[in-house]
Amino acid sequence: MRTRSAGAGVKRGATEEAVARSAKRVANESAVADASGRSRGRPPKQSDDESGATSTLRLSWPGGIISPAPLSSPSKANPKFHPLPNLKKVDHNVPIVDGIVPRGSTILIIQQPWIGLLLDGHKTLEIRGQACKKPKGEKVHLALSGGGGIILGQMTFVASHGPLSRAEYKARCERHCVWGDTLPYGSSTYAWEFKGPMRFRRPVPYVHQQGCVVWAVKD
Repeated sequence: MRTRSAGAGVKRGATEEAVARSAKRVANESAVADASGRSRGRPPKQSDDESGATSTLRLSWPGGIISPAPLSSPSKANPKFHPLPNLKKVDHNVPIVDGIVPRGSTILIIQQPWIGLLLDGHKTLEIRGQACKKPKGEKVHLALSGGGGIILGQMTFVASHGPLSRAEYKARCERHCVWGDTLPYGSSTYAWEFKGPMRFRRPVPYVHQQGCVVWAVKD
């Protein structure tokens, strides 16, 4: 029994170190992308909200706290997408809880800065190129794309809206937080609605299977 317990402790320690290394790498890459993009010209940078809280996603675990690049950083896969400037929070009291992700739980993989906007209470609509068929009320756990397998929080799925017209997309800009009024996915632009963000005090690791780019399942 002692040998198995010690082995489990070593395994947990190695997992935490791997999570920390992955998050640091993502933070560094995002910072470089943000710095290089400023020279090309971009939409206005995101400022602090009226409460004085900085709109960045903070990742915390035993190894310390890392603040990735500002929310104005574009996603690596879609560098043309930028957050709106001067965003207003929808959920002003986002709880920070101990992360518990049961085996078999649904995981949605999201890039920074969008995952930060969702978990900071700014964003309630996730823009995608297809409808979401998850049932209303399902708990969806949010994982950082490119993070090496870390879950940062959870939200509750409400509904899938679309396909959106350009007018509908523009009218919902403060909820999806994407700068510009051009439909990102043309006639197949959908808005996945979420509510009730909860941020995890420490990232919860999961085994990310190769080829999973949108959905995953907790092992």
